[in-house]
Amino acid sequence: MAVKTLYPHPPCPGCGQDETKAVRTFYAPNGKIVRYRKCKLCGKNFYSLQSCEEVIDPAEHKVVLGNWRTNGSQIKIVKTGTNQPVDL
Repeated sequence: MAVKTLYPHPPCPGCGQDETKAVRTFYAPNGKIVRYRKCKLCGKNFYSLQSCEEVIDPAEHKVVLGNWRTNGSQIKIVKTGTNQPVDL
């Protein structure tokens, strides 16, 4: 079975709670992903927009994986040929 990926999502606009659940997912004609979400604390329903996935160009950036024994879920993206982290 595939591993579920947890993407960051916006907090509830009603109470600011970080725990929300995507109830439905819609795909817009322009390729954007729209999620209909529900706050687990106050019950407010709202929509969020998920930005599209982008390919990281290996000629420009390198993905450095963490040591799986210590911090395997952490990665950093650096400029190719350097060790300078970049924020995409």
